Amino acid sequence: MGRSPVTSLGYVVVRSDELDAWEDFGTGVLGMSAHRGPGAELLLRMDERIARIVVASSDGEAPAASAPFVVGWECPSEAAWQSCAEAIEKAGVTTTPAPETDWYTEAFSCIDPAGIHCEFFYGGKVDPASYSTLVTKVLGVSLILTAMALVFRRRLLATYSRRVGVLTESQTRITTIIVGLVLGVLVTISSVGAGALGVTALLLLYPELPIVKIAGSDIAHAVPLTLVAGLGHLAAGSTDLTVLVSLLCGSLPGIVLSSQFAPRMPDAVLRYVLAVTLILVSLRLLSA
Repeated sequence: MGRSPVTSLGYVVVRSDELDAWEDFGTGVLGMSAHRGPGAELLLRMDERIARIVVASSDGEAPAASAPFVVGWECPSEAAWQSCAEAIEKAGVTTTPAPETDWYTEAFSCIDPAGIHCEFFYGGKVDPASYSTLVTKVLGVSLILTAMALVFRRRLLATYSRRVGVLTESQTRITTIIVGLVLGVLVTISSVGAGALGVTALLLLYPELPIVKIAGSDIAHAVPLTLVAGLGHLAAGSTDLTVLVSLLCGSLPGIVLSSQFAPRMPDAVLRYVLAVTLILVSLRLLSA
C-alpha cells in the first residue's frame, strides 16, 4: 500500500446561524482566536493559518462550497495533490475545482461515500497578521536580551568563560562565520538579527573588544548584509519606497552625527545608553 498523499486535516467548514454561540465555544472551550472573514463568516484560528474552523450562516457567502459540512484535507505539494486527484478519479469519484480562497493555493472538491463534502488542497496560506505579530514579539524579546547582555556584560562573560572556556582563534573565526550565517537568514526573512542578536554574539565571542568597536563592527557588517537582503525584497516587490526614502533621510545624518561622538564616550556610559534605548524600544514592541 502506497503512502497517502494527504498529510493532515486542514480545516472544517460548518453552516450555522448561531455564529455567536460558535464564537463562545471556540474561544472559551477550544481556546482558539475568533475573527470575521470578508463574507461575515466566523474564522476560528489556533495557529498561523487563516482558519481551522469556519462557521458560515446558511444564507451567507463563504469561501468554501455551499454544503452544510465541508472537510478540507491538506496535501504537502502540488505533485501529491495531483496524485490524490488522479487516485480519486480512478476510483470513479467525480472531482470539481473548489472555490478560490485565501486559504490555499489550489483545491478540488468531491463527495465521499458517506456523503460528506471534501476538499483537497495544497499550499495552505499563513495569516499575514499572525506572522507580523510573531516577528514583532521575537524582535522585542531579542532587544531585551541584548540590553541585559550589555548591562550584565562582566557577569555574563565570567559565567561564559567558566562554562565554555576560552575559544582558540580558529574556533572563534568558525563560530563567527556560523553566527553570520544565522544572522543572514534572520535578517532576510524577518529583519531581526543584525543589531539585536549580533551585538550579543559579538560580546561573547570577543569579550576584550570595547563596546564602541563591537557596535561599529556590527554596523559595518550590517551594511552589505542588509543591502543584499534589501535588493532581494526590492526585486520581489515587497519594499515601500516612500518608507525607505523617509528612513534614509533621517538615519544617514544620524549615523554621521553619532559616529563623531560615540568613539569619545566612556565604554560604561555607551553601554547603559544603548541598554536603555533597547529596553524602551522592546517594551513598545511587546505592548503593540
